[in-house]
Formats: sequence, C-alpha cells, structure tokens
Amino acid sequence: MKTPHHLPAGLTAGALLITTAFLNGCGGGTLEAGLPASNTYAVATAFRNSLATSASYSVSGVASNGRTYTLQLSNQPLAAAVFPVTGINAARTRQTSSFTVDGITTVNTLDHYYDAFSGTPVGTVNLTDGTCTLISPNSVLPVLANVGAVGSLNTETDLAGCTAFSSVNLTVTSTWSIEAARGSDGEPFALLCENVTIPASSGYSAGSSATCLEVNANGSLGSRLRYSVVQAGSSPFSLTAANY
Repeated sequence: MKTPHHLPAGLTAGALLITTAFLNGCGGGTLEAGLPASNTYAVATAFRNSLATSASYSVSGVASNGRTYTLQLSNQPLAAAVFPVTGINAARTRQTSSFTVDGITTVNTLDHYYDAFSGTPVGTVNLTDGTCTLISPNSVLPVLANVGAVGSLNTETDLAGCTAFSSVNLTVTSTWSIEAARGSDGEPFALLCENVTIPASSGYSAGSSATCLEVNANGSLGSRLRYSVVQAGSSPFSLTAANY
C-alpha cells in the first residue's frame, strides 16, 4: 500500500497527492526495538498482499508546521482490467486515501494494476485527476529477508495523461526495508517499508517519503502503519504519522 510521495512546492494538505499499494544483507545481535536481526520475513508475499487484500488504516501526527494531519487509507480488490498505458490486462485494486488538516479533507482515488501471480506492479490510474503512473521494478524481491535489510524496489514514472504518448511529469525511485518498531504495549514488531526519493523538478521540491506496514513472518500484514514525509526547498516540511 502506497501513501503520498509527490511533494509539490508550497505543500499543503490539499497538495499532498496520495499514490499507494507497497533487502538484502543482515546483521547480528539485537536491534534497539528488541527484534533479533536474524528474524526473517516473506518480503515478496507481503508486497503482493499489500495490493491483493482488503485493508484500511487511519494514522495521525503533528507536522513541523504545528498542525495535526490525519491520513486514512483503504484498499479494495476489483476485477482485472486493462492498464490503459500499456494495454496489459492485470489484477486491480482500488485505493481511496484522504488527508485531513484544519477540518479540510482532500480525497484521492487510485486504481493499482499488478501481476496477479507475482504481485509485480504495472502502474496506477489516478481517478481523481485522470493521470497514470508507470511502475518498473528495479530488482526481483527476495522470498525472505532479515530485520534491518534494505534493497532496490521500483522506478515510478508519473505521466501527464494515460496513453503511451503522454508526457512525463516526474520520475521517482524507491527502496524497501524491514525495520524494527515497538508498540504502545512495549512489544516489538516488524515494519515493511517503501521508501521513496523525490528529485527536485519543475513544480516539485526535493524530498522523501516512507510508508511502513506491520509485517508478520509469513508475509501477512498487521493493522499498524507509519507514514513519514520530508520536503526540502524554500518551504521545508516534515510529518510522521502512526497508529501505534
């Protein structure tokens, strides 16, 4: 499941555009949050589950501007359909997401297209503004990975429309990681994160975002989510929102 990664200059609640879905290397010892680094998690299965299963999340946090932001996300699998940019028939999930700040809510709806067997993403259609994003995997996800591992994920090309001839608005890259966290009950758990890097370009400030879902060893997903975003430039902004 993805959350906002586009960071237009002059960031406001309405300018945070929601996009969604959802390691290699390991270390020894115990991480600060209490999870052994030797614990392994089914990464490829988890990313597929982030698209193929129904889910809903609500998180909130206080941003660097002192305002409280609430993010709500929901996933609903739909019948397979043709991704308009490539003509590929693919599995499909609809994500509805919203940001609320100062009593104003901005809603965005995306259809995510992906390979039903592997969970490999194909692209998204933004039903709110009529644009599409092409998603190209940068590596094959491992079956299992350790706590503390990190690896390359996707290149996402945001288009001005939804045809093969649409111009490119922005290209971002992402990595994935498995991180340790601790809940309000004091118990440690693991997060599967998608970490996006946004380059500075026309209409966009450089920045980054991370969407982290609670993950179990078998790749099933829990109810906890953490979302963070940082924007640089003339209007710096940062936010971390979580439900634990």
